[in-house]
Amino acid sequence: MTVRAAANALYVRWRATPTIARLQGILERVESVARTYGRPIAFIMEQDASAGAPDAEFRRRSVEAVDSVGHAIACLAMVTRASGLRAAILRSVLTGITFLARRQFPVRVFAGLDEEAQNWIVGHADGDEHARSELQALLREVEQEHTQASAASGPAERS
Repeated sequence: MTVRAAANALYVRWRATPTIARLQGILERVESVARTYGRPIAFIMEQDASAGAPDAEFRRRSVEAVDSVGHAIACLAMVTRASGLRAAILRSVLTGITFLARRQFPVRVFAGLDEEAQNWIVGHADGDEHARSELQALLREVEQEHTQASAASGPAERS
């Protein structure tokens, strides 16, 4: 799992099938970053294409867990870079989770952190110009790393 923070955001990349224990730890970090920042933050969760889809128990409990820290979240962006049928299934699971949650904040599912996704996240994140600039830098860095890793892995392993 990769975790990165900006002034007004927390980015998490799941490299394995998500678990409730890990999610609880991440949500504690969401609250901590929001407390330090003094306002709700953008929360970006990305799931690797190779990570397993969350099971029904995780989906149910994750809705409750995210709802419990809703006061600390300005927006939630969920990212999955999988392609084909696997991507469609994973995005539908993620979208289903968002419909079950009490909508305390805007939520959107993206296929990557392209310009549209970055604009949506920054547009929904609270903050002054410095905080927004730091968030944009974080998102560009994450997207650049993904692009470089995809180029290095070759076409057969791209997600």
